[in-house]
Amino acid sequence: MSKTVSNKESDIFKRARSSQKQKNEPTTENEEEASIAAVLTELKTLRAEFSGFGSKLDGIDGRLCKMANTVEALENNMNEVKQDLASNIARMEEAKTRIVSTEDKLETTAADNRWKNLRMFGLREGEEGNRQMLDYVQEMLPGWLGTDKSIMLERAHRTLGPAKPNQDRAVLIRFLKFQDREFTFRCSKMRDIKHNGNKLSFAQDFSAETMRQRLEFNAVKKLFLDAGSFRGFQQNPCRIRILHNGQIHLFSSPEDVEKFHRGL
Repeated sequence: MSKTVSNKESDIFKRARSSQKQKNEPTTENEEEASIAAVLTELKTLRAEFSGFGSKLDGIDGRLCKMANTVEALENNMNEVKQDLASNIARMEEAKTRIVSTEDKLETTAADNRWKNLRMFGLREGEEGNRQMLDYVQEMLPGWLGTDKSIMLERAHRTLGPAKPNQDRAVLIRFLKFQDREFTFRCSKMRDIKHNGNKLSFAQDFSAETMRQRLEFNAVKKLFLDAGSFRGFQQNPCRIRILHNGQIHLFSSPEDVEKFHRGL
């Protein structure tokens, strides 16, 4: 009797557990399906995000390509600019050389044209009266120099510019012959020439550029004046002449003269 009851109870418990198991299995399956669905949804979201990233990366790559092309174009332009600059520098140097050469030729021509000129200082304004300055100077010049020699002039006139009070303008004299110019210049250095109480003096006619170059030597020229070594200037190109040990030395710049003086 007891065995029969016991068996019945066991069957009841088995059926209960079986029923409970059957009830629990659908719940687990639903949870798994829900989890899978959530994972799939997350994957779709990630896929969409990655798809967006891909589009963004494509856009970035496109912009980088454009920037690279722009940089390459700028580099090409820079190379062209450098080439143009180098070409312009070469042309400027060539033009500078031509300008210097032209200036030298002009200075040489100007110096050649002045070889037969002298400037006379000290003649009062209006001293010539109504006569032409050329006729007046040509008549008076032999007496001023103390010679009977006839000296022919090509022209004579006051230097350009308006007359200033108490300041007589120089008279520019051009000789027909260079020998007469040299004769006049030498004689003027040996005589005390006066006219109506005014002292007359003669000087060589130099261009403004030559005068500027000579003035640059003034300081160093004094180093040799007291010793009697200064021997004037070579006219073109302008170089100072210094006598040392019986030999004439030519210098083109004051710095060269100073260096030579320090080495004595």
